[in-house]
Amino acid sequence: MLWPLRWRSARSAIALGDRLYRRGNTDGALRAFRRAMDSDSHHDAPAGAWWTAHLLHRSGDRTGACEFYKRAVESRHPAWSVRAAVDLAALREEMGDVGEASKLYEWAVNHGDPERSDGANIWARRAATKLEILLTRQGEQAKARAIYDRVTKGVREPQALFAINRATELQARGDVEGAATSLREAIELNDPTVSERAAVMLSILQMP
Repeated sequence: MLWPLRWRSARSAIALGDRLYRRGNTDGALRAFRRAMDSDSHHDAPAGAWWTAHLLHRSGDRTGACEFYKRAVESRHPAWSVRAAVDLAALREEMGDVGEASKLYEWAVNHGDPERSDGANIWARRAATKLEILLTRQGEQAKARAIYDRVTKGVREPQALFAINRATELQARGDVEGAATSLREAIELNDPTVSERAAVMLSILQMP
């Protein structure tokens, strides 16, 4: 299946890489994604870099993953660069480099619109949530609050949504108590649409 890869378009190479990845053919998938990455395609080259990094990360190659996430970030593509910055920041945080993680999350926030959750802006919004948690844990309360205020603008519904997103992230990190506290914050905001959702999430979280 791979022998005609050099004649494939960058987009079809990514599609092939995805199929191979799902079938467990990691080496073949990497070759396909790198074919896209090494192309001159504005959209598919950074996509290929992200997929390469993602696959290397899942394979346990953190150094390689960092290299290719960085390549995607440096592409300045409006979607893939922000997504890669968030993933690279999370990897750096996982590796204990919270200073670099904080810078990357901030970069992602500044290169999207974290007030919106449509399209590529979802990654800027995720970066804002992760950055607020990281700053809070580092004792940078004022900076964490500034991120929160920037995204929510003091409006009740965005505040409740931010609290839900924070709860989801904290739960993923294993901080169940912190997630519950964040969900209670969303409930106490008494937003007519979001707070009820937070109440359901809290009841599920507290189930034995």
